[in-house]
Amino acid sequence: MVTLENIKRNLNIDFADNDDYLQSLIYSAEIKAWGIIGEQTDTPEVDNAIMEDVASMYQSRGEKQTGSESSLYTYRRLSKRPML
Repeated sequence: MVTLENIKRNLNIDFADNDDYLQSLIYSAEIKAWGIIGEQTDTPEVDNAIMEDVASMYQSRGEKQTGSESSLYTYRRLSKRPML
């Protein structure tokens, strides 16, 4: 499971100013992941992909916020549904 603390450690953030924003990015990335995969999955591989998505969206805030392409490949590879 991806937590705010994990994300902050991964991004080297030691202040609380953006906690609400980071939490919303975690939520968005999880919804994206589970929507593509087709089920809620908490594996290390999916957690890492979600963390990549959050990092990508946080670093490009104010610009394009679609997440990382490598995480998208992970979600699609693990998908329980056919990708058209």
